[in-house]
Amino acid sequence: MKTILVAPHLLKLDRIVSQADQLRLVVHSIQVQVRCPKCACISSHLHSRYERTLADLPWEGIAVQIKLEARRFFCDQENCRQRIFCERLPELAARYARKTMRLNKTLQWLGLLVGGEAGAKVAAQLGFGVSADTLLRRIRAANLPAVSTPKVLGVDDWAKRKGQTYGTILVDLERHQVVDLLPDREATTLANWLQQHAGVEIITRDRAAAYAEGARLGAPAAIQIADRWHILKNLTEVVERFLQTKYSALQVAAKQSRPQPVATTVVSAETKPPPSTKLARWNERRQARYEEVRQCWQQGATIKRMAEQFGMHRRTVRLFIRSENCPQRLRPRSRASQLDPHLEYLAQRWADGCHSAADLYRDLRLRGFHGSQSLVRHYVAQWRSALPPELKRARRGPETTKPAVTERKKLLVPSPRNTAWWLLQKQEKLEAEQQVYVQRLCETSPEIVTVQQLAQRFARLVRERRAQEFAPWLAEAATSSSQEIKGFVAGLKRDQQAVEAALRYAWSNGQTEGQVNKLKNLKRSMFGRAKFDLLKARVLAAP
Repeated sequence: MKTILVAPHLLKLDRIVSQADQLRLVVHSIQVQVRCPKCACISSHLHSRYERTLADLPWEGIAVQIKLEARRFFCDQENCRQRIFCERLPELAARYARKTMRLNKTLQWLGLLVGGEAGAKVAAQLGFGVSADTLLRRIRAANLPAVSTPKVLGVDDWAKRKGQTYGTILVDLERHQVVDLLPDREATTLANWLQQHAGVEIITRDRAAAYAEGARLGAPAAIQIADRWHILKNLTEVVERFLQTKYSALQVAAKQSRPQPVATTVVSAETKPPPSTKLARWNERRQARYEEVRQCWQQGATIKRMAEQFGMHRRTVRLFIRSENCPQRLRPRSRASQLDPHLEYLAQRWADGCHSAADLYRDLRLRGFHGSQSLVRHYVAQWRSALPPELKRARRGPETTKPAVTERKKLLVPSPRNTAWWLLQKQEKLEAEQQVYVQRLCETSPEIVTVQQLAQRFARLVRERRAQEFAPWLAEAATSSSQEIKGFVAGLKRDQQAVEAALRYAWSNGQTEGQVNKLKNLKRSMFGRAKFDLLKARVLAAP
């Protein structure tokens, strides 16, 4: 039966002292005989008494303090070096502790679930009155659960500081539980962990070479499974790099599929966006660099040498060599505005003499506009600047001609990334404009048709796990004229066993990715300032 008093079989309540901000429980021990902590012999030979003050769980937000009359005993064993000892009450508090065991356990769980600073604020509302540092000490003192060696292990990396330092998360895919966190993503670290936890039968991972090597060294008998999502992601990146070399084909297909529509609204010269001179200068420098790289390549220079000479990445040098034309940087696509469907009505109301942004905003709200008043005010500012000085601050004025509506300029050429997605997607899932664009693109370049067919076949056999079709696809793709496809095939052959296992087994790294997302949310809630040991304790010990 649960009672308010902790350890009622060891303690007896003498009295309760009520104070302004706390309750004080005066108790004494009722043990008749106690054991010596050195020799474990029972003794009832009393030496003296002393008082201990312990903090306990609060009652309805009121702090509780326990005044314990503890005792010292003689050890009657002649051979024991502990002549005098204090009686132990392990169910109440540890040696030299200032808090009860149940209070420490509560603070520990509060720190694990909420954290240091946030946990201290919650504790203050509950009546604990502890600091954030105390909660952090309780977290670090937590006993991490002993997890048995998993049979199916998921391995993935997580960012300590994105782009700089990374760690490794290990997940038991059968029990849906994080097993351990490793401080880096090196092959030797993973191999050492696997050697210390023998018995792993299946390892799912991404296609990082370090994890493949670590799994091979640490658990050579385990089956390695490459994650199917990462395989398809690599395929999309390959198609995108291929399309970067076919920019002229993208331009031709865009012009054929999306001719310029006839403008239905008048666009004044003042409202047209001026050409970006900065973007033009950047493209001119890129064109000059492109020509220099092509010239050096024709003269026999290596990619590594040109990368060092021009201060470029080898991937960019390789892109310039394989591209028919210099890839140009495009003007960023203008985002759709909530005001776009109401521009004609807004211009008509302005022409009728309503020059108040607040009145226009209220009218638009009645028409279903969900944007802010500042959006309306900033847009009509261009019309207000063209008014006579006596009308610029007037809420209403005489009827005028209908002002010009700024027409948004559409991006004519889709990016290689978007085009790659459209080529790999089923045609019935694309919009009509996208279907026409893909059709014109395939008519422009037969090589694009070949790459699309190879990529779609590979994506289909991965999604449907057709392991018997993998080897024939490799043989056919190896004869492709695309250097990007050949590079992709070479990478698959280096990791062929793991890729084939991905087509035979249902295990994947999806659950591991979910645990990484949970870890990132936990790390962000700690403001990214937690040390590795603190983060590991919260990930492993928290429920």
